[in-house]
Amino acid sequence: MDSQLKQIDSLKDSILPFLLGVGFNGKIMSIGKSLLKLIGSDIHNSHVDDYFEFNHPKLFSECLKITNENKLVKAKIINKPFELKGNAHIFNAEEIVLFLFIPVYNDQQTLASSGLSLSDFPDNSVMAEYLFLIEQNKNNLENQHNIIKNLEAKTKALQNSLAKMEELSKLPEENPNPVVRISDKGVVIYGNDSAKESFLELLDLKLNEVVPDSFNLLLNQAYSSREGIFDKIIELNKHTYSITIIKVPQENYFNLYALEITNSKKEISQEKNQLKKLQDELALSKDNLEKTINNQQAEITLNQQGLAQSLKEAALLQNIFFGNNSSINNLTVFSKPKHIASADFFVIEKIEDSNFTYIALGDCLGNDLKGAFLSVFFANQIKNTIKSEAVDSSLISIFNSIEKNVSTSDFYTNVDHFCATDLTILRINKANHEISFASNNYNLVSFDSSSNNIYEPTNDKLFATVNSAINNKKIVSGTFNAQNKYVILFSDGIINQFGGEKLKKLKRRYLYSWIASGKVFKDEQCLIEQLFTDFKANQPQTDDCIWLSFKL
Repeated sequence: MDSQLKQIDSLKDSILPFLLGVGFNGKIMSIGKSLLKLIGSDIHNSHVDDYFEFNHPKLFSECLKITNENKLVKAKIINKPFELKGNAHIFNAEEIVLFLFIPVYNDQQTLASSGLSLSDFPDNSVMAEYLFLIEQNKNNLENQHNIIKNLEAKTKALQNSLAKMEELSKLPEENPNPVVRISDKGVVIYGNDSAKESFLELLDLKLNEVVPDSFNLLLNQAYSSREGIFDKIIELNKHTYSITIIKVPQENYFNLYALEITNSKKEISQEKNQLKKLQDELALSKDNLEKTINNQQAEITLNQQGLAQSLKEAALLQNIFFGNNSSINNLTVFSKPKHIASADFFVIEKIEDSNFTYIALGDCLGNDLKGAFLSVFFANQIKNTIKSEAVDSSLISIFNSIEKNVSTSDFYTNVDHFCATDLTILRINKANHEISFASNNYNLVSFDSSSNNIYEPTNDKLFATVNSAINNKKIVSGTFNAQNKYVILFSDGIINQFGGEKLKKLKRRYLYSWIASGKVFKDEQCLIEQLFTDFKANQPQTDDCIWLSFKL
């Protein structure tokens, strides 16, 4: 099981309590705590057909034929009177099928008879919310204040989740649903694998072909809308898709995101009608409770346990997103957040079929959840920009493109000038050991261990220097040869840490003395984490810290 599957499996006792992991041979490998509670006994290593009856598709073996679809799966626990609905996700390399199930109940009485309660469902579960609201409706809205308060909290959490998913969905190659890019001339200029295998095929379209006139009308709707976004439900040869068309600001193309809802269209409509009815009933009582709610809002305090859980989930998201899949030898990564999740980040992106690898290390303003989400957003912008630029582009040009993409995003307008992020980008040419760089800080050095010389390229006046068009910070750019040398990038959190015998800041010159004296690199090993820990001792950590080093 790879690192990403391990991360998903770790959520089976928190936000995925009805997860079921089954090997291609039918053996049950992983099961969420709530699903295990329904069955009543440990069924690890049992065959899935001994405990589950599949209705759609009819057999477990047919689930193995699912490729890149977000396919609805229906099943029953043998001898249980309710149905399980969810999605199947295939991991061919690991020969594992992950089912993300949710049991379907009509009321809380049926739920209680099965041995479960609402607490066995994850936060923001539609089924849990539905059962909760139905029960409250049967009691003639006797406890309307608690319903409104709970609904507002759930809505806020759902909005935060949707915001996270919206940012992650901007990674077209990693999106399991169709993503298509169409020029303002109506020509298909990009489609991810899912789009090529389903959506574009249904339209009988290939890359560099012109979309039908009906699609030009949809593009015009997005272009003329105030926000540049247009949503639509369309039918394609008995397939139903929910599509979102976005006019990318200051670019000559549209992005189209599609989600097939063929199997769930009717269910979604029924749920919307039910939720609309309940929302109308709640709205009638909201006015009467508004004064009470306003008085009680002053008494609300921050739930520290809830915040800690949110930070853990944000850190888990960062671990998945920043997972180190680098092909760089002798790479050392030392990352130590101040509070669980970090505003510091790094990106390693190898360009396929080439000798080039990009490394970026950044330090976003902000802390806790704000800093964590800014780091994911900024790293995503870096990845997208690198993929869109030619490998022979100057790093000054790429650096400016990243800042431009950040400053023109809708997300940027809601955050106070975080584009002042300290950022260093490297492009490594393994063929000749040359490193091109662009940086708006001085946290980049190379070290020759044979001569104990430290070289700071960002202080070399021979290299090009320009001012950022956004925050007027100096951006230094150039190229140097790093053969048989260590290359080191770090964030300010390391040199700003208090500690040592005099309880003072470490500072840049003492860090460099560690390196030059042979304390950091010994016998091809990097000891920065132990040195930092010993220096900090019992002092509180000042800031998020990150360090990357390698030797060519």
